[in-house]
Amino acid sequence: MTVRIAENSYDVTIPSGKRVFSLTLHDLKQSGSGTAITSPSNLPANHRLVVSPYEGGQPGSPRYSVPPVGRRRMLPPSLTGATFSNKVLKLPDMAAGKIRLSLVTGSFPEEFEAQSFSLDRVTGISAVFPTDLELVDQAGAVLWAFPGEYPPNSPPMDLDLRVNFESALNDQIKAGQPLDLTFRLRGRAPSRAGFTFSLRGQLVRDYPGVKTLDLEGDPVALPLANETPLADETPSSATGDLTVTYRGIRILEELSDALPTGGAVGGAIVDTKPVTRIFPPRAFSNMALARIGIIGRAPTDCELSVQAVQMVGNHIASVMGTLGVMLISASNALQTHWLDFPPDSNFSGENIGLALHAGMGRFFWVRVQDRPLVKLAIFDPDPAGRPLRINGAILINVTQPEEIHLPAHAFPEAQFRSRAPALDSSLFLTVDVSDLALRYAR
Repeated sequence: MTVRIAENSYDVTIPSGKRVFSLTLHDLKQSGSGTAITSPSNLPANHRLVVSPYEGGQPGSPRYSVPPVGRRRMLPPSLTGATFSNKVLKLPDMAAGKIRLSLVTGSFPEEFEAQSFSLDRVTGISAVFPTDLELVDQAGAVLWAFPGEYPPNSPPMDLDLRVNFESALNDQIKAGQPLDLTFRLRGRAPSRAGFTFSLRGQLVRDYPGVKTLDLEGDPVALPLANETPLADETPSSATGDLTVTYRGIRILEELSDALPTGGAVGGAIVDTKPVTRIFPPRAFSNMALARIGIIGRAPTDCELSVQAVQMVGNHIASVMGTLGVMLISASNALQTHWLDFPPDSNFSGENIGLALHAGMGRFFWVRVQDRPLVKLAIFDPDPAGRPLRINGAILINVTQPEEIHLPAHAFPEAQFRSRAPALDSSLFLTVDVSDLALRYAR
């Protein structure tokens, strides 16, 4: 770096190809003063230090000023970006082969007048930008390049290397080698540059094939328990083909009871002595009953006889007919046990009831407030938009009797955390869920 006096200024020649990060101005003094100028605070009044790069062999317009030029009416401050402290003039990585340093008076560039000053010597620090950067893989293939200088204030460059990763990893998997990839960033000039990998993707849990559920009044869990267990984490998406077929039967909700969930339940023990459930007067007029469901469980295998009875108060006045006999296997699970309603049976009139007694074994008939629980199903060709739910949230509304097929359907993600969700509906449905995929963002 060379310094030459030029008129009332000093010209500083910068080594070829270098950018100026800072210049240290040794023993800078106003002519006639013995005090060194080391910062704006000890500049003479109405003086400023100005830097002008050479252009076409001549000093050009001022580029930086310390202190900068202030706002003027609607014009913003100008000649900003340089600082001067403790003899160090810091410039924002300026590229110039030669600059002129001037000590001037005046508030605005058109008023600047160079004043004589002395300067013993100038030392500097250059700024080196990364140049001709290339990102190469372990085989030396160039994946990305940036010719020329890469300015430090440039925004981060985002590269998508998924194809490169996939190809290289697949090659190593096929060769039975450990998964090991190396990427290098190289450049022409000595400089500091780096890169980071942000691995973004998804952990995918696939459940191939078709999972079929027959919904008949009770919730049914999606059969995933014997496959990859569900994580205690909400997936970012849950998709699969959904096919729903309405079977023309629905729960008569106004006369049916819900299956108890959680907590202690009570009930009546049905053995050889009949236990009855009474219905409101004329409850089944003009209804095509399809099935009768008894809610409970059998502690031992049992044979359960179901009869239609005429009631007087809480007592059976007469038996109208046997609706059927159910063979129920022993179980600890409460559920609805269905009996097809005989098409020629009479189940109408005043004070109609159901009577159950066991010809073999015992049955625990769940009871709430002295009312044994039942469900009644009727034939109805129109599903009328009744919902299919998943863990209580609406999955779809069934609006047509024909099969509904929804490929790549988006299921509510929150219902697939920790355990397989249960589906339920007041409609008798066959539900097929195929090729379910749970994706977890990573």
